[in-house]
Amino acid sequence: MGASEQRSDGFRERGREVTRLETFVDAAFAFAVTLLVIATGSLPESVADLVHALERIPAFVAAFALIAVFWSAHDTWSRRYGLADRTTTCSRCCWCSSC
Repeated sequence: MGASEQRSDGFRERGREVTRLETFVDAAFAFAVTLLVIATGSLPESVADLVHALERIPAFVAAFALIAVFWSAHDTWSRRYGLADRTTTCSRCCWCSSC
C-alpha cells in the first residue's frame, strides 16, 4: 500500500517508514516500562514477602496497560498524521518529558 492509498477504516497512512522522532518516543516508552519493572524491588525472601509482592501484581498490570494504551495511541496518531514540524516536535518532546 502506497502512502497515498486509503485504508478500509477511512484514513490514509503517511507511510511505513519510522522517523527519528518516533524512535525517540518509542525509547521513552521503553524507558518507562523499564522503570516500572525495576520499581518492583528485590526478590521475595519469605512467604510473607511473596504474598506482599503478589498483591502488587494488579497495580503493575494496570500501569503497564496504561503505558501500552498511550504508546498505541501515539503510534496510531503518528501513522495517521505523520507531522514533523517544529510545533509537533516540541509537543512530543514535552509530552515525553512528562512521562
